[in-house]
Parts: sequence; C-alpha cells; structure tokens
Amino acid sequence: MLGGQKVLLVIICAGMGLSWIHAWTAFVMSAIGCRSFSALDGGAILALSMGITWLHQGRAWRMVTILCIQVVGMALAAGGALYRLFDWADPFWSGKWLALFWSREHTIAEWGALAVGLLWVAVLWTAGSRLVLNRP
Repeated sequence: MLGGQKVLLVIICAGMGLSWIHAWTAFVMSAIGCRSFSALDGGAILALSMGITWLHQGRAWRMVTILCIQVVGMALAAGGALYRLFDWADPFWSGKWLALFWSREHTIAEWGALAVGLLWVAVLWTAGSRLVLNRP
C-alpha cells in the first residue's frame, strides 16, 4: 500500500470507531438524563490520542516520559469533556470553572453523568491509542 492509502485507511477506521463509540455515548448519556458531548468533541479526543501516541511510537523514550505525556493529554481531554458537559461560563484556561465545580454540591445524577462522561473519554482515548499501535 502507498503512504496516502494507509493514512486514508487510518482515517476511515478512526471515523468508524468514533461513530459506534459516539452512538453508545449518546444512548447511555440520554438514558441517564444528561446531554452527551458532540461528535466533534469525540473526534478531537480521538485525534489527540492518536497524535500523542503517534508522537512517541517507535522512539526510544523512557516509559515514564510516555506515561506522563499520555496522562497529561488524557487529563486535558477529560477536562475539556467536563467543561462542555456542564456548560461553564468562564473560559476553559482560567481554571475558575474547575474551582467552582469542586466547591459546589452536586446531585447523584450529576456525579453519574460525570462518571459516565469520563468513562467514554477513557474509551475514546484507548481506541485512539490502539488504532495507532495496531494500524490496519
């Protein structure tokens, strides 16, 4: 296969994986009575995961460095999903919304929505990493 065809195949596989994961996300989030994050947000999480994994794949980096980069990327993705899930008025990079989130009381439904949202972020992150590591 040519290089362009491999890239196209990876993009198609990413779209396919995103479509079924997003369908499950929308179904589960609507079943618990919370709004789901958009397909664009899911695509951004998947692309960030693929980009970070591609960045360190095949290089002789220490495992600690790879783990730190993956954790920082996943924390950014989870923070972005949390930010969009609760519709905060403050800018994302200000950090005020995060302090406000931890200072106020939440219902069990909000905690459930948070747990399910973070679960789907982890699923998308894992799918993106596996797609780069196990290229079609």
